[in-house]
Amino acid sequence: MKSVVAILILTNLLQLNFVLGQNKSYAIPLITLGLDHVDLPPLGIGHFLHEDYFVGSSFAVTEGLTYYFGNRALNLKKDTLNYPAISNENVLYKRGARGFSPGDYSQIAFQRYSKLFVHCLRPVDAFLSYQKYRKNEVHTISMSNQSLWQLSLSPFKWKYLREPEAFIPLLLSTGAALLNDEKHPSIFQTKTLNWLGYDVSPTTATIGNTFAEYLVLTLVSVGEEMLFRGMIQTELSESVNPDFGLIASSVLFGLYHVPNNGWLYSLRATAAGFYMGWQYKKSNYDLGRVIAIHFYIDFPMSFVDFLKDPLSGRGTYSIGL
Repeated sequence: MKSVVAILILTNLLQLNFVLGQNKSYAIPLITLGLDHVDLPPLGIGHFLHEDYFVGSSFAVTEGLTYYFGNRALNLKKDTLNYPAISNENVLYKRGARGFSPGDYSQIAFQRYSKLFVHCLRPVDAFLSYQKYRKNEVHTISMSNQSLWQLSLSPFKWKYLREPEAFIPLLLSTGAALLNDEKHPSIFQTKTLNWLGYDVSPTTATIGNTFAEYLVLTLVSVGEEMLFRGMIQTELSESVNPDFGLIASSVLFGLYHVPNNGWLYSLRATAAGFYMGWQYKKSNYDLGRVIAIHFYIDFPMSFVDFLKDPLSGRGTYSIGL
């Protein structure tokens, strides 16, 4: 049913896209935001509309395959996710006791990461289409023309890291994570962890989780900033005015986080969105700058949270004391 609704929404928005004539960019943020929490990939449709068939086909294949693998039915028993979270070294849960193998848990992790990949790739797909549409139009608001590769490297560029406006959020994020209450034993109190279905040492789990979170949060930072700052704030700043674009994109950014994180987190996200939107406007709409800030907010908190509570990691199923 969700797929049917998504197709209807997409069809109507595409009709709006054509009605708007040459200014095709207006519909792209709407399509992306409207379909974000619907389990359906865009399959490069914006690129096909722009007659960029090679890029459109590349996105269609990538998103289609990831969507397929991420939504494949897993033939696992319903109590798979009841894997005990904490156990001592003598009674550490033995994989296979109820018919589960390490590969089963790895498959669950792969499914989760695949869905997250499609979720983050959707705005990337739309943003690149949006860039192309704007190149053929006259605009008063400038927009980043950096490539996807350049934008994804933004968090590691010295020109952003050395700026107090970008560096301070990193320190605040780390400090907030250090002040969080511990719910479970820390990484330093564990002797073994079951990470992605395999029993590994705390050091191995930390390295693996850090690398996985780096990839995930880079994609999240790039995708969300492309959507909310790169498309929505840019478009509203030009079509209405810069202040409206800043406020509206910040509020939408907060509401965007309600379904998965709740209202309290949404308020924090709104404040963070306002700060990043302000930096985006202040830097003459430098998208790389806000991608870096977004990453600096998310990654330190994720890293510290894992050290304080390894069960907060996406792939940790249990810890042995």
